[in-house]
Amino acid sequence: MNKLKSFYYIYTKSLVSLDYYRNVLKANLKLSVKYFVVMGLLFSLVLTVKLSFTILPVLKQGIKEINQTAKTIFPNDLAIAIKDGQWSINQPEPFVTAFPNLEGNQQDYAAPKNFVVLFREGTIDDLTKYDTIALINSKNILVRESGGFKAYPLENLPNGEIRKQDFDNFIDKTFALMLQLANLGILAIFLWAVLSMVVFRGIYVPFFAGLTWLVGRIANFKLNYDQASKLSIHTITLPLTVYAITKFFGYTIPFVFWFSLLHLLFIVVVIVYLAKEN
Repeated sequence: MNKLKSFYYIYTKSLVSLDYYRNVLKANLKLSVKYFVVMGLLFSLVLTVKLSFTILPVLKQGIKEINQTAKTIFPNDLAIAIKDGQWSINQPEPFVTAFPNLEGNQQDYAAPKNFVVLFREGTIDDLTKYDTIALINSKNILVRESGGFKAYPLENLPNGEIRKQDFDNFIDKTFALMLQLANLGILAIFLWAVLSMVVFRGIYVPFFAGLTWLVGRIANFKLNYDQASKLSIHTITLPLTVYAITKFFGYTIPFVFWFSLLHLLFIVVVIVYLAKEN
């Protein structure tokens, strides 16, 4: 609790108190580095929690809806038998499965009418004839692609039979795994936030330390590089806070270099104030 209070004190003073920067010049550089890392991690944690409650539920709901839609691909009365590497079905060929109806899906292109055609004597031309994404013949799975098609050989097919229940069980297991992977999205969000808040912003702190030193020279306020580094770290509090707030509310500032300019402006304000009071 005391460490949290100490962080809050340093954070608020770095944000609103120009006088506090006199203490920054005297403090240990390691303390400033630790402050920056903790600040970035806390912001990352807050963003992760927020995004987890907004993005993940939508993602999981989408996975569940696709799961239900995928089950409509395999008709109730279809059975596929495989023996000695050859398949056959209990329905007349060609057997056509229509493209699933994706509710609320607004497409900018004309989707094929059919999803898959089972036709042992089918050829490449039948992809167009039956307006389908895929066609399975006795040797290959033919899949339509942009500007042509691709053939995937049917090899080492195990003997057995595939019915609606078998297909649905496979779909359920597959999408259950996808739901579990979606939970790992929380970790991915946190890693993204840490990279954005700590790593990427931390990389340019040494560069801004050089700018801080240069601004000090111009303002006739001499700084060594350690002092310039500490000022660079603590003045980044303002732009990093603005960045975290905008990300929290899903807003993007429509200017590429706003972060760097705001950081540099705050550095100038602090140094001018310290030089004046020196």
